[in-house]
Amino acid sequence: MELCEALSFCAEDAGGYFPTEAAARALVRRAGGGGDGTGATPDVILLSVRAITYLCDAMPRAGDAVVRHGLLPVLCSRLLAIEYLDVAEQCLQAFEKISRRQPTQCLQAGMINAVLAILAYIDFFAASIKRVAVSAVANACKKVPADCSQFVLDSVPTLCNLLQSEDKMIVEKVAACLISIVDSFSTSVDLVDQLCHQGVIEKVLPLIHTGGLMALSPSTRSNLIGLLAKLACTSLVAVKSLFELGVSSTIKGILITSDISHGMPYLPLEKQNNQVGLFTSLLLAK
Repeated sequence: MELCEALSFCAEDAGGYFPTEAAARALVRRAGGGGDGTGATPDVILLSVRAITYLCDAMPRAGDAVVRHGLLPVLCSRLLAIEYLDVAEQCLQAFEKISRRQPTQCLQAGMINAVLAILAYIDFFAASIKRVAVSAVANACKKVPADCSQFVLDSVPTLCNLLQSEDKMIVEKVAACLISIVDSFSTSVDLVDQLCHQGVIEKVLPLIHTGGLMALSPSTRSNLIGLLAKLACTSLVAVKSLFELGVSSTIKGILITSDISHGMPYLPLEKQNNQVGLFTSLLLAK
């Protein structure tokens, strides 16, 4: 507990004299429930993960150390088999910190499936914790390496379902995550086809409509239009889905209402031109 309190006030420049490696090794061991052969109590596990979270916040490079000492499988195991809700919440916060610097390692450890599994099936978490969880996934998916493609594809249905959340911050984060995934997959017809079969277009298309239930920021809406354009430029499956779902009518409605809607924030001319270009890409794709 004393370590947690000290780390919560610790400045990044303290890393020069703080025994990061030794602390990381000991904290990861305790978070895993070991250390003295007798296991660790729930309080010790919670405080260990909390100390790791504070350590990574105060000294971001410490995230590299805890990963080297095997933290990621420990966090995944705590989320996949939840025994204590407060420990699971702290694990999510630790993942969010670590995913900023170690996104690929988080993906390879199976973080995205562990995090999204609890979001899909457990409704006990506060909105703030759910936002942390989605932020961690978005961080990890900013650039998806080829060997992590299947991990990410498996998570897409859950991400698409989260687009129906009533929490605007969650929807915005999930949208950013899907945009990054499409950017990473856009050179592979097979991967893009699989994204389309996972329901990405069906869930995204309603969000770009000005009359939709969720009033997204103009930049997010523009980026989602870009997402659909990239799908259409890569995949015939995407083109077929878009026109079956009436993309022409959606675009027409956006163009008609964008100038007269009092609820729509004004976009700079450059961004308006960009949206027109994206609309054209959608309509002329394939």
